[in-house]
Amino acid sequence: MLPRDELLRRLRELAMSPPPRDLAEGAMCYQVVGPPDRAEYVCPRCGERTLFACDEDAVTGERRGSWGLMESVHRAIPACRRIIERIRGIGVELDETAFCGKCRPDAKEPVLDLVVRFAGQKRPHRVRGVSESALALLEEFLSGNPKHPVGAGREEPLKNFGNRIRELLDLKE
Repeated sequence: MLPRDELLRRLRELAMSPPPRDLAEGAMCYQVVGPPDRAEYVCPRCGERTLFACDEDAVTGERRGSWGLMESVHRAIPACRRIIERIRGIGVELDETAFCGKCRPDAKEPVLDLVVRFAGQKRPHRVRGVSESALALLEEFLSGNPKHPVGAGREEPLKNFGNRIRELLDLKE
């Protein structure tokens, strides 16, 4: 486990480093495939299955459910799980309970939470509503990768995201 002062040192070093010269510019256009209209979530904590659906009312044409939620369950949660497994150097976990109908039946708008633990810290640091991109920032920072993909094959210097990394790790100067 990396101590907080080592992480702060690395952040300062990243901020002072020159940006990488070989950043990918990305593609100009592409078509994204939408998520399915149903997604089944299986809670890793309790094993309960929760079905999410998005459709239109046949009479009113009103949309029920959220395509963003379908995207989260179908693609984003599995991607975030894979990234969390690759993060080394700090204690992190993904809290998915807001998606579980048994663990959190009252959750209105489920999001993923990041839980960060440091040695000697009594209470973990929690970040509500993390994304695949935020977790990728942590993985890149801890592995020493100076680049961060920002979509459509384009990259930016990781140093541009120092404040977000600081927020995710609860690091204060």
